[in-house]
Amino acid sequence: MYLVSSSGIEMVDLGPGVATGVNDRNEVVGFIRENGWMDHPFVYRAGVLTSLDALGAPYAYASGINERGDIVGALQYADHGSAVVWRGDVPTLMAQGAPGSYDAGRGINDAGDVVGASTAAPFAAVLWRSGAMTQILPFPALARAEAKSINNAGIIVGVDMSSGQIPIWNADNTMRRLVSVRSWDFGGKDINDDGVFVGTDGSAGGFKATLDGPLTYLPGLPGQISFVEAINRNGEVAGQSVGDLGPAIAALWSASGVPTDLGTFLGSTYSLALDLNNNGWIVGTANTATGEMRAVLWRISSAPRCADDILADLMNRVQALNIADNKKKPLQVKLDAACRSLAAGRTQAAIGQMGAFRNQVTAYERARELSSAAAAPLRERADAFIARIR
Repeated sequence: MYLVSSSGIEMVDLGPGVATGVNDRNEVVGFIRENGWMDHPFVYRAGVLTSLDALGAPYAYASGINERGDIVGALQYADHGSAVVWRGDVPTLMAQGAPGSYDAGRGINDAGDVVGASTAAPFAAVLWRSGAMTQILPFPALARAEAKSINNAGIIVGVDMSSGQIPIWNADNTMRRLVSVRSWDFGGKDINDDGVFVGTDGSAGGFKATLDGPLTYLPGLPGQISFVEAINRNGEVAGQSVGDLGPAIAALWSASGVPTDLGTFLGSTYSLALDLNNNGWIVGTANTATGEMRAVLWRISSAPRCADDILADLMNRVQALNIADNKKKPLQVKLDAACRSLAAGRTQAAIGQMGAFRNQVTAYERARELSSAAAAPLRERADAFIARIR
């Protein structure tokens, strides 16, 4: 394993494979790929990667982890597949849908409720509670549904692969809402405890929405569209920004919808973020220059995230500046202070801190450490922030 650092984002290489989930205890799960497919599920804690017991399955993976450290996934055998939960890293098989069915666990909440899919019905969204499987109440239009995520209130989001709709189920498994989208292979991916869910609406790109509200589409990086995978408690979103003929790069969206390029390996044009926690940890996968797929962890080591759209934009702009880190830091500290003051309702303090940021930008410009072309938009955004909250 080795580290790559750039623009305040640290990328950690965890080995060949994919990192699929991370919790607020900074525990990462996924699978290590060695023979061309999913081989060994793993958990990464405190810098140590540990292979999980797959009960002899030739192919297995971990797909998520809750705040208690319970890990959900699937074991794939030649003639069937089983959903599995590791508690204390000890595997427990979930109830089988039917002899010979292929079952897979996708998401788990803090109560240990697991959602996923089973081919038993013949392909159904299912819920495992206390080890017992229940098919989530079917809807006439849902012929091939899969549940992707369950929050701590028991609300479930998923995808129906036959109709191109996103089903949302209430905690009692009744249907709450069906959201029409352009492509069944994307659909709903994740839901947080505030009831905000995310997914991708085909060529229209990624979105987030409240349970009963309209879809709010997230912009890609310049010239690209968004594909989103996960949302955290802060409202930040992880996924990918994709161009028509260009790169497909992992991205993080602030709570206000501003995207940040998370990067990939030198010489590569592919990475994908699959999950994030509330501590600035994002996990997923990235290809090397030779095309090898690696499990990766991105850590935001500077440029704190902020709910205010202008502040978030300024933070991203500063993070992208082509100046030394010791020159970026004074700018980032001032923006962080303004963000904290604004969140605490200290408007005058935030104005003063933004004024100090503006003065620092001008000082760098006069010292020729920052070009006028780079300094001008920073001052303009700072002035817009001050004018809006004054």
